[in-house]
Amino acid sequence: MFEEKKETKETVVEEKPVEKDSDFADEEKPIPVPEEKKEETKPAEEAKPAEPEVNLYKEEEVIEEPAQPATEVKEDPATEKPAEKVKDKKKEVITYVYEDASLAAIEEDRKTFFGQYKKSNIWKYAVSGICIALIIVGYILPTQIAAWKAYSMPITLSVLAVGVLGLGIFSYFSRKKIEAKMKDYFKKFYENTNKFVMTDPDIKDINGSVDDKLPSEVFNDAGLYHNVVSVGSRASLNFVYKGLNCSIADAAGQTKGAKGALSTIFVGKFVQFPNNYEGGTCIVYLKGNKRALPPTALSDYKLIEDKRDMVVYGEDGAKRALTKKVRDAIAQFKTNETLCDVSIVIKSGKTYVALGYEDTLMVLPMEKPFNPAPTTQFKADFTKILALVDAVNFKEKE
Repeated sequence: MFEEKKETKETVVEEKPVEKDSDFADEEKPIPVPEEKKEETKPAEEAKPAEPEVNLYKEEEVIEEPAQPATEVKEDPATEKPAEKVKDKKKEVITYVYEDASLAAIEEDRKTFFGQYKKSNIWKYAVSGICIALIIVGYILPTQIAAWKAYSMPITLSVLAVGVLGLGIFSYFSRKKIEAKMKDYFKKFYENTNKFVMTDPDIKDINGSVDDKLPSEVFNDAGLYHNVVSVGSRASLNFVYKGLNCSIADAAGQTKGAKGALSTIFVGKFVQFPNNYEGGTCIVYLKGNKRALPPTALSDYKLIEDKRDMVVYGEDGAKRALTKKVRDAIAQFKTNETLCDVSIVIKSGKTYVALGYEDTLMVLPMEKPFNPAPTTQFKADFTKILALVDAVNFKEKE
């Protein structure tokens, strides 16, 4: 469900070389001829320069090193420590330390499910091998026994039918069994994740399951993307935070690209909550690296701010949504290798937050051990979301 950027081209303009005096003093120069006076003409109005394109990817901060003396330093190769070599990378085992019981439970559930999955595959290959062997024997044996040669075709067809039917029945029930176990694994994964992440005492009435979906109209109401044709989602949860009805879901949006192929425009956590703001729509986009997927509808709004790591778009008067408390709350989010980017939409009465995450968080672990770092990051980000809820709904005391 959940998957995975942008090339720029520079136009080279050939400039005509400008004639200038020779650098050689002894070279003969032409005698200057007085120019005829011409009527002065009003220069044509200069064309306005095009507005610079907004860079929606975070610019790396350049740290200048203090100047060092230009002396050559030679290292003694004998003192260099040789790199450690792994003899067999296939036998290398990765282990993690789980500092929370919920995270440890996720890893235990993963090992249990993956063991069941491997066992199911072994049985599938074994039964498939038996059925194929039976079909081969049913084809060859009647041709080797004289009494059966007259009935070789009916025998072969009968054995073939039994083998195919048996394989089909086994595959059906085996698939249903593993699907049920996978569903149970997904259910436990999100239950343990929620226990670990949603620990704020002001959160009440959490409801929803891994099967609950985010309505596509809610995703589109944020107004971040053009021509969304598909919204996949799971684990859509509703909860109450300080009396406010909020929701969060895993979501993935797609649009039609070239030749009708689907193109992913968002993968991550989609959050919405009410606010008491009244004014024009304000969109804050926190830039990420080249893996980020910037919103496609920003051009529908007016550019308000463009900084190294953040850009703000919005309608007239939208800047008033960015109070000091809101700016301080937004400044707590930091994009990195796990959190690709963040889009925050503040509308009258509603706030949307789209956190784009890497597959390390969005894809459930199966073959490899569960890495708790991305989930730990998500917990920290969720705390920042609650702080943003407080900031957007803050009212000065009269």
